[in-house]
Amino acid sequence: MNEHWEPVGPLELVGYEKLTDHGLALPVFGRSPDANLFFTARSSTPGEAGGRIAGFDVYDPDRLERLSLQQIREAGVGEPWIDVFLWEGVAYIGTAKEIWGSLAKVRTSIAEHAPLSLLALAEEAENIEARRLASEAFS
Repeated sequence: MNEHWEPVGPLELVGYEKLTDHGLALPVFGRSPDANLFFTARSSTPGEAGGRIAGFDVYDPDRLERLSLQQIREAGVGEPWIDVFLWEGVAYIGTAKEIWGSLAKVRTSIAEHAPLSLLALAEEAENIEARRLASEAFS
């Protein structure tokens, strides 16, 4: 189920749904950590880097993975896009630039095993390394 409905005020990133075992996941928002009504965000620039949250849509997750209380993050319309990036069972949360920084110690491993996932994040983070990663990923 996915309906257009605008909640009033900010929401919290409470979990995600895996799209694959690694790489970007679908961020899921709610009013509180124990929410039972969920939302996905809409980007101000769909499919492009540097988007902001333009709105929220009601969403009925199939398999919601809830975040720990320390990972929950508030988000609202007009604020920077928040991603969830999965690697080796760890969920990295934040803007693409924040996640890129958090992955510093494991980037080499990601580049070796999942170069397209790393490339997608680098492009989203508007990272200068995206060109180099693109060459490596497609070779």
